[in-house]
Amino acid sequence: MEDLGLIQAWDMWWDDAQVNDHTLYGWSILALGRAGKVLAFVAGMTVVLDLVDPERIRKLGAKHAEFDALRLRFVGAGAGGGGSAEAVAAAAAAIAFSVGDLLLAALAVLAWAAVLTGVGLTLVVRALMKGLASKTWEPLIRWSALILLVVGFHFDLLAS
Repeated sequence: MEDLGLIQAWDMWWDDAQVNDHTLYGWSILALGRAGKVLAFVAGMTVVLDLVDPERIRKLGAKHAEFDALRLRFVGAGAGGGGSAEAVAAAAAAIAFSVGDLLLAALAVLAWAAVLTGVGLTLVVRALMKGLASKTWEPLIRWSALILLVVGFHFDLLAS
């Protein structure tokens, strides 16, 4: 598997050469393409936010700004408290270990621990809800979506 630079990868792609079996600065181009699809999907979700009506979203954000996963028991804290989020995070850690990507495995284990205790979910939901309650986040969300769409499409196209 040859490691390519960005310009070299695009040159190969433009010459109709398949670049999926190469890496881009050490990252699998196929994996980057898949990540690009996810980024483009997340960017497209901003359209859904506009269809729902930003004012309704702000009201929802203000209502749930003090979300607490532990108190509401959305995620169990400890053995027996379980939930599907724990299973997904644990499965991601197992897959990362089996693939041999130690950094990814470590991140998955940390995510599993955060989900297990509810800390991660609480922090994410609180930040999201406080942001949604504020009008100042709308331009940030829209510009971030544009950037995600361009970057995601770029890697998806390169991997095609």
